[in-house]
Order: sequence, then C-alpha cells, then structure tokens
Amino acid sequence: ISNYALICEDKGENDKAIKLYEKCAKIFPNHLYSKLNLSFLYYKLNHLKKATLIIEEAIKIKPNLANGYCIKGLILKKLNKFEQSKLSLEKAIELDRNHFDSYINLGFLLKDYNKYSEAEEYYLKALEINSKSAIAHLNLGACYKEKEDIDKAIFHTKMAINLDNKLENCNLNLAAIYNQKGDYKKSLLLAKKELLL
Repeated sequence: ISNYALICEDKGENDKAIKLYEKCAKIFPNHLYSKLNLSFLYYKLNHLKKATLIIEEAIKIKPNLANGYCIKGLILKKLNKFEQSKLSLEKAIELDRNHFDSYINLGFLLKDYNKYSEAEEYYLKALEINSKSAIAHLNLGACYKEKEDIDKAIFHTKMAINLDNKLENCNLNLAAIYNQKGDYKKSLLLAKKELLL
C-alpha cells in the first residue's frame, strides 16, 4: 500500500496518496515509513498541524531515526520556530553524522535568518557528503556573496551551474555577484541568459 501511495504522490495524486498512507497506518499502526511519507506530504501541502501530529507518532515508533527529526525541523521552520527547528535538525545530525538533508536544511534555515557564517559551515559539511550537490554549491555561493567573498561566491555558483544548469536562478545569482563585483557587462549577459532559459 505504501509503495502505491508513493507512486500516486509522484504523479501528483496527493488526495489518493494520503488515503493510501492513512489506510496503511490503520492496518499497520507502527509502519514507520508510511508515517514519515504522510507527514512529509502534509508538510509539502502546508497542512502543518497534521504533519506535526504524524511526525511525532513516527518519532515515538523509532526515536533514533534522523529522518524523523529532519522532517520535524522542516515543519518547525515553516511554523517560524527557528530555535526549535534548529534543535531538531541538529538532533538529526547527532543521530546520523552523514545525514545530508539535515546539513543542507540547517544551511537553509540559518541563511534565511542571515546567519551566513553558520550556514556556510553546514553547506560545507553537506558538500563533504555529496560534493556534486548543485543546491549546496548554489547556496554556499549566496552566503559568500553576502559575506562579500566574491571569488568564492563566483566559484561555487559556477559549480552549481556546471552540475545542474536547469537549477532555478543560477544565472541570476551569478549576475548579481558580477554586478556586486562591478562587472556590469558580464552581469547583464547572465541576466539575459536566465531570461532565455
């Protein structure tokens, strides 16, 4: 049932996926992955109260699972609970030192609150786990831009583009960095390139 629910979710059939996850949870009350998937789907759909209730159930089933605390951290971030979100994501990392999603999401959280140096540390950790993560390079470049470390900002933004040239706003980010550097010609060319994509 859970696998079929995932297929429905991938197709965008969210209502059907929710019913299947819920059915699985009724038949198998301790089916962890149904609860994790259902909670994350509710999170994506902004049903945060339901997402919170279900992730707490999942954590009770398996309190030492990093994914549970990572999802909880994401929900708390959407609820604008910075400290609680940070603690939950840090708990996920404590449970699994190679939990890429928790490092990257801690980076997002800290960057959103203009804590660029702290965010940088987590993006670098994420890149130690997966050096080919375009999203980590892109956000690390954005942190360096804010810290006015232009050469590093350019390097990581270009890395993101090389790894995934379809990643949204890469060229605009690079255009903004060149604009900050004073290279207006290059900035304009990159901005035009983004508009043509």
